[in-house]
Formats: sequence, C-alpha cells, structure tokens
Amino acid sequence: MSITLNQKVIFFVEAVNQHVVLYILAIIFLISFGGMGLLMLHGLDESSYNSGTSIVGWVFLSVGVGSFLLIFYLNISSVAYYYESAIVKKYGSYQRATVVKVEHEIEYTSSNKDDEIYEIPSGIRCYLTLNYNMREYMGVFDLQIKDKELLIILETIEDIPVRIVKDIPEYFRIAPRKLYTELNKKI
Repeated sequence: MSITLNQKVIFFVEAVNQHVVLYILAIIFLISFGGMGLLMLHGLDESSYNSGTSIVGWVFLSVGVGSFLLIFYLNISSVAYYYESAIVKKYGSYQRATVVKVEHEIEYTSSNKDDEIYEIPSGIRCYLTLNYNMREYMGVFDLQIKDKELLIILETIEDIPVRIVKDIPEYFRIAPRKLYTELNKKI
C-alpha cells in the first residue's frame, strides 16, 4: 500500500485547515507591524535622517517578521500531528500492542474562590510505553478524574488496542474509545 501524492496533498490541506486562524493572524501581524516598520524606514532619506525613527522602524519590522516566522515555526509540529492522524484514520488498522510501562500524572485546574486559589483535580494523563513488532512506541491516554479505578486496571493490563499504518509503522495512535470500552468491561 502506498499513499498517492494526491492523498498526501489532501491530508496536508486538512492539517493546515486546522490552523487557518493562526496563519491569518500571522499575516495580519506581518502586514501591520512589518508594513508600519517599512513605512517608517522608507520615509527616511539622507537629509531627514532621524536615528529614533530608524530604530522604531526596525523594531516594528522585526516584530512583524518575527511574529510571522514564529507562528509558522511553532505550528510545524501541530500540522505534522494532524497530518499523521489523518493518515492513521484512513489507512491504519487496529492491532494489539504490549504495554511495557505506564506512568501517570494528575492534571489540575485552578479555581478562584473567596480570593483564594484552589487546585482542583481535573483529569489523569497516562503516558504509555508500548511494544509492537519489536519497536517501542510512546503514547498518551487521558482519563477523567472520576475514572481512577480504570487507572489501576490500565496499570495491570498486558496489551491495548492501537491503530497503526503497517507500511509506515511510526504513524500510530492509541485507540482511545476501544481502550476505554475495554477497561470498563474489566471493572
């Protein structure tokens, strides 16, 4: 099975569409700050050279270009994640992966009540190390705080359902609904 170029382009466009608002924001920053900086620098000539205006112009230009590049750079991994998820959704098949190690941490949300800040447990994030076909994978599975008993079962379970693309084994995801259903059946 090979993924055609047309399919890859479709998956890439789907991934980029998840970030359209950020890209529009980056373009607005570039046009507003970068344009203002260029206008300040363009307005300078040798006879009316003002170092203050020059510095402010370069700062505006730097902020515009810098924010544009920063937004694009910081979204590369997110676009790659959505791209891989689309491929796994279309071409992935359900398999069983052996659980090597389970680590978890409780996530908290802050609540402000009577001018005091309270930390309220909101969920459990489980970090799973899995083994499939002699390769080790890392995955994340989230549980609600009310499902603490499922965490105990997850720590004792031998294998879990994953969705993996056989020709591209580095594209894999834990199958969260199947795993959640499986854990609930073992209660």
